[in-house]
Amino acid sequence: LGCGMTGRILLIEDDADLAGLLDRVLTDEGYDVTRARDGHTGLHLALGIVTAIFHRTMSLVEEGMAAIRASRAAPSEQLREVIRHQVRTVVAEQAFLTVFFAEEASLPVRLRRAIVRRKARYDHAVLAIVRRCGRLAVHPRLVVFALLGMSNWTHKWYDADGKWDATFIADA
Repeated sequence: LGCGMTGRILLIEDDADLAGLLDRVLTDEGYDVTRARDGHTGLHLALGIVTAIFHRTMSLVEEGMAAIRASRAAPSEQLREVIRHQVRTVVAEQAFLTVFFAEEASLPVRLRRAIVRRKARYDHAVLAIVRRCGRLAVHPRLVVFALLGMSNWTHKWYDADGKWDATFIADA
């Protein structure tokens, strides 16, 4: 506290007095606080938050993909744009994606299946661009796995205060 950070906090506390005190302190520090009276309610709120953020993040990625696919650029340039867009999105959503990728396997089955389907549609869009690039020395699906894996892994090592900014990394 007191270090200029802001963000959202899910506060799960069954003691109303303590919850009120914590809520005031965190709000005064600039946080947006959502309260839950018990773990069960907190879990449902957390899943709702995770779901909403995931769908917002995927919408950003998909909107970027739609613009890339609609462009008249050569397939190789479209693929570079996919990488740039993916890296920029991962950097912009780094905090969420770090938690999401670590906890994705623990999500409820219905939600996990919906996420897998949505990610698969995106992977297929990238695959279509890769295939239009022409003959490759490796299977096109391996190219997609390598490019998206590399881009998505950025959340693990990117440092906003480090030597390279998101644009430099995306353009590398």
